[in-house]
Parts: sequence; structure tokens; C-alpha cells
Amino acid sequence: MNPFKKKPLPIEFIKNSFTLVSGSFASQALVLLIYPFITRLFSQSDLGAYATWLSIVDVLAILSTGKYEDSIMLGKDKSEAVATTRLAMRINTVFSLLSVVVVLVIFLCGNVGFTVFLIPPMIFFCGTTRVYKALFNYVKAFGQMALSNITNSVATVAAKLTAGVAHLTNGTLQAGSLVGQIVGNINYRIQLHKLHLPATSWTEEKAIASKHRKFPMFTMPRNFIDSFSFNLPFLFLAYYFDKSYLGLFSLAMACTFRPISFFSSAYHSVLYKNLSEKYRNRKSLKSDINRFVLTNAAIFLPMFMLGGVFAENLLEFIFGKEWGACAPYLHFVLPWIFLNLILSSLSFLPNLFSKQHIDFILNVILLVLRISVLTIGVMLADFALAIMLFSAVNTIMSIVNLAWYYAQVRSYEKTLV
Repeated sequence: MNPFKKKPLPIEFIKNSFTLVSGSFASQALVLLIYPFITRLFSQSDLGAYATWLSIVDVLAILSTGKYEDSIMLGKDKSEAVATTRLAMRINTVFSLLSVVVVLVIFLCGNVGFTVFLIPPMIFFCGTTRVYKALFNYVKAFGQMALSNITNSVATVAAKLTAGVAHLTNGTLQAGSLVGQIVGNINYRIQLHKLHLPATSWTEEKAIASKHRKFPMFTMPRNFIDSFSFNLPFLFLAYYFDKSYLGLFSLAMACTFRPISFFSSAYHSVLYKNLSEKYRNRKSLKSDINRFVLTNAAIFLPMFMLGGVFAENLLEFIFGKEWGACAPYLHFVLPWIFLNLILSSLSFLPNLFSKQHIDFILNVILLVLRISVLTIGVMLADFALAIMLFSAVNTIMSIVNLAWYYAQVRSYEKTLV
């Protein structure tokens, strides 16, 4: 049966998706629109150093909440969701304070710049933002989520441009990102009182910690490995190649991963809410997933193909002639990023089916493959080869993961018969 002939998506799903996608689009569009200025105000090495710093934050921030925020959506009522939220916040605070001590020791023992001190607060505010997003998603406060995304981006853009125009280029890209996270976080705090959240006790939080222990046991290591291996080019290759290469690759990722990530993040939030409710009520999931996958393939695949054909001309026109050199890296990542749109949007399925341990194993395999191909590039002293092989294994494993997701959905559907 043609999935496009099935009944249309529910109005509520469309409305919520539009709210989040439009808010994410506005916030990400602001960030992308200033890139032509960023590439003219900052050097390729500046962007490479910033990408490495951001990769360190992304990896460590995964550990800061124990990934308990991913279980907020599974709360049987608002009280349980709030208890999970407060548990995640406590863990995030403790981890961030411990990271201050670690950063201080690294600074005293190693030759690192002052930007290392921006890592702990960035970890803290990234953690709290993730927890707030999960809670606001649970209560369907999608407008507030969209507003926080926009305020985050406006503050980030303003800080980076102001510093660039003033020629304060050393570490200001990092500082601008921190300012944006803080401002977006403040908006969540302001909106929090409108949710009328119930009081919870430490006893309830401990019960939640035990009930959802699979999240720190499997989901957190899985996400840590996923983030670490995703950021390997910036964490690993930074020791062997000039940061200007990383700057070019970071622009290729910004042109592909950034615009796609705002769609996948919004889709993930709405799909997780919609399909988890259907799962709890023992309803079919397959038709919704099929429509989502096929509709997005029909929309984005032609766009990716056109972008690949005109990549070099577009890059030189938009970002400056010297940035046309990142076109090969963009070609390498396009197939992977396209599949990542679908995969990231549905990445909650292992949580839904309690298959986190298998998801973890698949990500360990991906990590080993990523390290292996990057090592080949380092041994041959060929940065482009390293990125090409890195993108190839990502594409292959994305296909494997997507096939596994569908196998789990089919198994679930058989239980409904």
C-alpha cells in the first residue's frame, strides 16, 4: 500500500511540528546567516580551534545529566516527569562543579589557553537546557521551546559579531556560544513558573533513579560514545593536522549538519511525544514512521543533490573565495548527513523498546570503525582521505541502524495483531 495514500498526519502533530520547526529554523537561520561575516572576520584556524573546543563540550555534556532527561517523556504523570527533571538537574550541577576542578588541574599542568575555563559553565548550561527542553516537550509547551531557541541564537550571533568587529578574535567564538546558552536558559527559567509544577521529594527522585537506571547504564554510554566518535575529526585530527583544515571541515559541517539538525531536533521532540503516547496505548507506529521517512526523503534528497553539484561556486560566493576549498569535504559528508536527518529524528526508538544495550553495541562498532579510518588518514598524512573514509563508514552504519529500527518496529507491530 502506498504510504502517501494513508490518512494524513493528525492536526496536533502538524501544529506542534510547525511550531518547533519554525522556531528552530529562525534560530538556526540566524546562526547560518552570520557565517559569511564570521568567515571574513575570523581565520580558518580560528574556526578550527572553536570547533575543537565545541567538540570537547559536546562530549562532556553528555555525561552531565546521566541522560535522565531522555526518560522524562516516559513519565506516567506530571509528578513523575518533574521528579525526573529535578534528579537530572542535581546530577548536572554536581558534574559541572567537578569539571571545574578537572579543568583547573589541566590548566596548571598543561599548555592550554584560557578558553578551557569556559568549558565547565558551558557544560552546565548545555545540560540544563537539555533537561528543560525535555520537560517543556512533555507538557507540550512547544512555543516556549521555540522562543528559547531563538533567544539563544540572537544572543550568540550578537556576541560573536560584536567581538569580531572589535577584532577581539581570541576565544570570542567560544564566549559567544556560552552567552547564547545562558540567555536561552534564562528564558526557560522565566517560563518555568507558568507550568505549575507539583512538588516532589528526594525519595521520589531516588525511586526514579532506580526505575530508569538503564538510561545512565546504557543510554548515557551510548550517547557518550556516539558524541565522542562523531567529534573524532576535531578531537583526534587536531593533533596531526593544521587547524585550518579543521576550519574548512567545520564549515562543511555547518553548511550541512546545522540546517539538518534543527529539523531532526524538532522532529525528534514531536515524534517522541506522539509515538511514545501511541506506544503506551498499544497503537500502531509503522504508518507514521513510513510517512515521515518518505516525505522527508522526497523533500530533502533533491536539495542535497543540487547542493552537491553547485557546492564550490556557492561556497566561494557566500563565504569568500578561500573557502571554496571545503567543497570536497562537503561532497564527502552529504550522503551521511542526509541519512542522519532520518536517523536522528527516530533515535528515541531504542529507548521506547528498551533496546538501549543493542544500540550501545552498534555505537561501539561505529566508534571502532571511525577510529580505524581516521588512523589510516593520519598514517598516510592525508586529511581529505581521513574525512572521506570517516563519512563512508558513517553512511554505511546509518543504513544498518535504520534497518534495525524498522526491524524493531515490525516486531512491535506483530504484538498488536
